[in-house]
Amino acid sequence: MTEKTIGKHTDAVLILTDFINHNLAKAIKEQARDKEIPALFSKRSWSSIKLTIEKANEKNKMTACS
Repeated sequence: MTEKTIGKHTDAVLILTDFINHNLAKAIKEQARDKEIPALFSKRSWSSIKLTIEKANEKNKMTACS
């Protein structure tokens, strides 16, 4: 089995929780944390994805203003 890694020029990782198991979600989350990349968790519906991205953008705006 080949281990995949998050690319160097990745801004964020969007994890669609409907498609993966807990172990894979945990591994992706740990990899993203190690590389200081935001890991966003969402269901695969467009409305859920949009809401997740909007929340992440709001968080980044608040952090940038601090």
